[in-house]
Amino acid sequence: MLALLGLAAAAAFWLQPGRARDEGQPLSQTRLLEGQVEYLQGQLEALQEENQRLSQLLAKLENRPPADPPNSPPFDAVGLSLKFMQLRQLPAVPMPCRSVPMAKLESLILAWLQARLPAATAQARMQAWQAMGWVEQAANPLPLQAALLARSLGGWYQPQEQSLWIAQDSSGSIDPSLACALAPQLRQLATPSAAQPASSDLLMAQLGTLLGDAAYCRNRLELEQPQALPQTALPLEDPDHPFNSVEAPHLLREFTLQPMLWGLRRAQRIQEQGGWPALNASSLHAPGSCARLRDWPLSSAPSLVASPPPAGLRSTSQDQLGALTLNCLLRTEISDADADALSRGWIDDRLSLHPSDQDLPQACWRVQLQSPAQAAACAKAAARIILRRPQGHLLREADKRQEFQIGTRHAAVCWQESPPLLIWAEGAQAAFVNQALPATGTGQR
Repeated sequence: MLALLGLAAAAAFWLQPGRARDEGQPLSQTRLLEGQVEYLQGQLEALQEENQRLSQLLAKLENRPPADPPNSPPFDAVGLSLKFMQLRQLPAVPMPCRSVPMAKLESLILAWLQARLPAATAQARMQAWQAMGWVEQAANPLPLQAALLARSLGGWYQPQEQSLWIAQDSSGSIDPSLACALAPQLRQLATPSAAQPASSDLLMAQLGTLLGDAAYCRNRLELEQPQALPQTALPLEDPDHPFNSVEAPHLLREFTLQPMLWGLRRAQRIQEQGGWPALNASSLHAPGSCARLRDWPLSSAPSLVASPPPAGLRSTSQDQLGALTLNCLLRTEISDADADALSRGWIDDRLSLHPSDQDLPQACWRVQLQSPAQAAACAKAAARIILRRPQGHLLREADKRQEFQIGTRHAAVCWQESPPLLIWAEGAQAAFVNQALPATGTGQR
């Protein structure tokens, strides 16, 4: 069996994407190697079946349950990866698989995230979320996101070993088929590009492209070859799934699941229009915004929120959250259909973090939309989010503006008609909130 694996690994080296083209290898030689790979894979599967039969026989003679081989996934991850490559009409290159502890898999995914988003930048974003009242603690989100991804995917590509790491899961509740579907694309994206994501919107667009691609391929394989997928895995919404054991804010969970769902729609649309070659090509080039995952038309209007807030307020960081974040927040108060309709009008946004002499910093979120009606509806939903928080109550309201107090903190929401903007600010000082929002008339409730 080791000899077969060695030959398969050698064939995998020569069949790496682009190798035949770059080194002038004849196409006939490539086809020959593909045939040898398929033959070796068949022999390997036969040996695995025979090994399993003998293992079960030995366990029966010793009156004990059969054990999985050490350092080996409890299912044929190599074979499943090959099935996904064949489904996508890619060269059937066997990928070595290795079973690792969950903590080791989390570290691998965390390194991938940190290569695209420095920890200090991620920390500043969570501080802004905390200032807006969206999370309780401003912990570094990347380790939590890595833990969520590890449990939802069940594996990740290891570029140094050129292998697929599969999480050890004795319960069988994690479905690693998404990782098997994702591995061919991750192999080509092992090294981040020079132009690294500069915003949450861009990072989620890249994740959504990859995860949605894998989810679509898994769905297609389930329709065509349902017996090829693990049968004991639990759905992510099951309370007993390890994904739900991670103590992470609700919004961060949404940032793990929603990009996958949005990306799945994109993958389905592209594959239906251009076939597998179109999907294989597009999966390596994420769109510049999550709005493009949904194929929503982007307005050509210039951004009016890219500069810092008015009145000379000093900001320590700015972030573009994107249509997906707006959608996630809206869905906490309105229906999914209404949230989609409003998010579709997103043009641009900036969440800015501002220093404060209090324990919590101050923040302002400005969202540019396509119509005044969308701005007004978003402001109404934002007000409901604030009022739902403990000790949140309305202080005063005027035309297009509402002011709130949440314990000792102050918040305000307003919207504008021309240009259509939602402005939402919160801080320890009422003066900051008044500076962050445009001047309007005041009126008592």
